Amino acid sequence: MKLSSFIRELLSFLYLCRFGGASTASEHAVEPEQRSFQVRKSGPTPIVFYHGLGDSCCNPLSLGGFANFVREQIPGVHINSLKIGDYMLQEIEYSYFENSNIQVATAC
Repeated sequence: MKLSSFIRELLSFLYLCRFGGASTASEHAVEPEQRSFQVRKSGPTPIVFYHGLGDSCCNPLSLGGFANFVREQIPGVHINSLKIGDYMLQEIEYSYFENSNIQVATAC
């Protein structure tokens, strides 16, 4: 399975968990023929990405590439990929050595 197919399936699964299987309210029910991403009347839900250890917000080979993929799959979505350092190497360094509470305070 190609990575893009895997990610597309993962996003579909997460969407269905949120709107199809996690709630019994009829307003969130998803018909089988509608099991793809659809933009709500108010627009897609904004997404926040917080990178993990050894990564940065905008690395095109990891989180930055995933953010671009999500933008392609969900037109009009607003994505905020949190940037904790001033530049990529500092972000990677902070991911290992900066106090997590300080990172959360910076992000919020």
